[in-house]
Amino acid sequence: MIVSLAAALLLMGTVTSPAPDRRSVTPSAALTSWNPNVSCVPDLVTVQTILGTAYPAQSLAGSQYQVSSTAGGIPNKRALSPPCTITNVHNTIVSTFVEVDRVYLHDYLFASGDCSKGYSTINGGGPYPNNQTFCDNTGNILAMGTTSGYIHIEFDQDWLAKGYCGSTVSYCNNVTIAQQVSSGTISLDLQGFVYWDDTHWELHPLAAWKLTPPPPSPDFSIGANPSALTIVIGSSGTSTITLTSLNGLSGTVNLGATISSSGLVIVWPTTSVSPSGVTLTANGTVTSTVTVSTSVLTTPGSYTVTVTGTSGSITHSTTIAVVVRVV
Repeated sequence: MIVSLAAALLLMGTVTSPAPDRRSVTPSAALTSWNPNVSCVPDLVTVQTILGTAYPAQSLAGSQYQVSSTAGGIPNKRALSPPCTITNVHNTIVSTFVEVDRVYLHDYLFASGDCSKGYSTINGGGPYPNNQTFCDNTGNILAMGTTSGYIHIEFDQDWLAKGYCGSTVSYCNNVTIAQQVSSGTISLDLQGFVYWDDTHWELHPLAAWKLTPPPPSPDFSIGANPSALTIVIGSSGTSTITLTSLNGLSGTVNLGATISSSGLVIVWPTTSVSPSGVTLTANGTVTSTVTVSTSVLTTPGSYTVTVTGTSGSITHSTTIAVVVRVV
């Protein structure tokens, strides 16, 4: 029987979390667990990675998580401390704890037919806190832009009872995720343990989820080479201005140069930029040249040339230290 999430909250109540189970792992500079109760380092994968060669269908064979003719992923889906890795049928060590980004939650249910009043034997047995009943919450995720090839997800009843997930756990909230159900318009990132459950692949237990962060805004960088010039009065010097597209920015960047000094200046050097307008392609690079010119009357001293690039509302600058000296 399937009941509402409101009914689920009545059953779940408030849980005080005991001290978490932890294991040491090799740290990763790229990915970390969002759930502090999980010390495994996640492996970034896709739905297709998990399903393997059967994608978009479900099959134990063909997935890198197959460990035998009947099993895949972690040995027990209710374990509070699943192993971080398994050795698959190809004798390859594979991470069981994964992160799947840019997926959508197609459906989400409170499974009142999958409940318990106590911990699984693998977790030591015994009743749940305050003699409460906890039930799994289940759903299916698909990659954004697809309509087939799913991974089943479950907030495990033991994890809810332990306080690793629940309505008060920000990184693993089993209630607010129901607001993110969509037909592919809401993108989520999830972490969990891979498990083969007789007919399909799951992230069970699910350890954490969050809305996919928005992509970084298009931008550009600007730099000067060389960033320092020494010019004899009556001559000139040049520096190459390099602009690089970031996050796919494309379009025209207008360039201008100004010159300043902290000293007393009677006759200023002059600056020019050529070309003063450059076109950036997405993730490309383009250059321009700034020229600093002097005459025999130019005041010797130290100057700062500031070259500014503007593309729409985006503005960045770079500076060039200039020393004008007498021969």
